[in-house]
Amino acid sequence: MPLDGETNYPFNAIIMTTLSEPLDLSTLNTDTFWLTDWTTGNPFSWAGTSVTYDTATQTAGLFHTDLTIGNTYQATLSMSLLSIYGNSLVTDYNFGFDAGGSDITPPTILNTTPSTPAPLNALITATYSEYISPTSITGNTITVYTGASIITGTIAYDIPSMTIIFTPYNLLISTTTYTAVARDARDLANLTQNPNPYTWTFATGTALDITPPTVAGIYPTPGAAGVPSSVIVSVTFSEPMNPLTINANTFYLLNPLGGRVAATITYTAATNTAYLTPSNFLGFYLTYTVIVTGGAGCTGVKDLAGNCMGATFTSTFTTGGAIFWDNMEAGGCSGSGIVPPCWTSSGGWAFSTQYYKSPTRSYGISTPPNGIYTLTSGDISIPSGSSPSLTYWQRYKLFKSGPNRDRGSVRIQVVSGSCTDATLDTFRGVRQNFTRQTYSLSNYAGCTIQIIFELDAQSGKGQWFIDDVLIQ
Repeated sequence: MPLDGETNYPFNAIIMTTLSEPLDLSTLNTDTFWLTDWTTGNPFSWAGTSVTYDTATQTAGLFHTDLTIGNTYQATLSMSLLSIYGNSLVTDYNFGFDAGGSDITPPTILNTTPSTPAPLNALITATYSEYISPTSITGNTITVYTGASIITGTIAYDIPSMTIIFTPYNLLISTTTYTAVARDARDLANLTQNPNPYTWTFATGTALDITPPTVAGIYPTPGAAGVPSSVIVSVTFSEPMNPLTINANTFYLLNPLGGRVAATITYTAATNTAYLTPSNFLGFYLTYTVIVTGGAGCTGVKDLAGNCMGATFTSTFTTGGAIFWDNMEAGGCSGSGIVPPCWTSSGGWAFSTQYYKSPTRSYGISTPPNGIYTLTSGDISIPSGSSPSLTYWQRYKLFKSGPNRDRGSVRIQVVSGSCTDATLDTFRGVRQNFTRQTYSLSNYAGCTIQIIFELDAQSGKGQWFIDDVLIQ
């Protein structure tokens, strides 16, 4: 945190990033994890700045003196940063954000488990309203007791779901009232939870929870055809799950050749739902298989009582074709609705191998003189009765502070049909890594349109790169 491209990130909040392997702490310092102020073009002042590391979550934190509201910053993790296995990043990793006003809102607890009657093998959890600094979590962040007896156990923190999990060493006692207390958790702006402490009670029943969780719902539905290649797969479970068990090893997608599709996995505790977001668009007219692991050995997803699913869950779906598709490679665009040319530039925009999503180039514009620069698609016919979406990947650096402000916009221009021109989005700020953006085009069914990406360049330093544009 912050997320790449985040705007209004509190100027008093720490910078935090989670690594895939444990770090060699001798390599973590302000020469391997630092900030640059893009607005001024200078390295960020290191007065009062330090780094920290939480071993349990493999998370590095960058404490800093307050940032300047409205300025754009880049955080960098250096290739010189090593894991305990001696591995380094392939390249320096950067992410950008804009500093906003002060965070003055303390974190609160949104949800706790278990409810009454609790199974004897229950875990005790507290889900917060925002990200908690891992360095503020200790063995006493959640304490559980009955009468004067304190229950011993372990504490874990699942960052994506913002949930702290207490696992008792022993089974709870039947028909007994327990008190749980969460205390002293702090957010990324170092604000302590409110109320502090937070106390709740629950009573146990007489039995263990031995009922395995099941998949209660899935999207796409089993056997679905014509699924968009930009699909985000979701699986809803029959009961609350242990978020620490939902990851790329227990929830994944297989391509038609049996290989795993690179993806990001998240879990929403409020709805018991896990999400799989592919790192790239899926292929057209191909069948994919969703896997949620369970069965013998209990190494798959688990509920909050430690029960695995009785068997591995599988489901398949098949993607459809595209109305418009362009991966910005030499082969040009394709799709059922496009009339070439694929793109027309008013100037400045060009194919770029400097930054790209896949496989070797994007369409971009970099540091143009002041002016308006447009990239316009060919005519695209949207079928009547359809509800397609425009999805693409982009990275940009559009300065928002001072008198010389860049601005990007995405517009739809109607060529024919009874639809209305519209601006889908306008934005400034920075995204240092390609992220996907989606807009609904359901209002344009039965019309022929053009997509217009427009850069209003005023700083002389702006950049915008677009890749893998899909209407489906």
